[in-house]
Amino acid sequence: MPKELPTPNKPWFVYLIECQDDSIYTGITINVKKRYAAHVNGKGARYTRIRPPQKLLAVIEFKDHASAASSEYTIKQWTATQKRAFALKHSENEFIAAHPAQLAPEYVRSEPATSISQLKPLMPESPALNPSHDNL
Repeated sequence: MPKELPTPNKPWFVYLIECQDDSIYTGITINVKKRYAAHVNGKGARYTRIRPPQKLLAVIEFKDHASAASSEYTIKQWTATQKRAFALKHSENEFIAAHPAQLAPEYVRSEPATSISQLKPLMPESPALNPSHDNL
């Protein structure tokens, strides 16, 4: 699949895919529709070639590659349960809105985020993710 070159004003997206084995794959792209199709057709990441996608759980828009990549790394540290809670909280709170240029009827955040810290009020509760909790 030829890489689509980002432009300075083009947003980046973090996406979460639920795989057929109930695991969650997290990735970043500038074109979610095209990237998801690649995963479904077995031409995406090795992970989704071995564990085919079942459905797209969430898509979050970021202003640039750096903030999307940083957020992807943070989300990849979570358990599958935490990722599902994160996706569920986004949709329950209408934090993610339809983005017709990229997807329909999947979901993306209505305003681009600049970092995962903007999403922290909706992050799953976990002592490992929330330094205010006592780990005793």
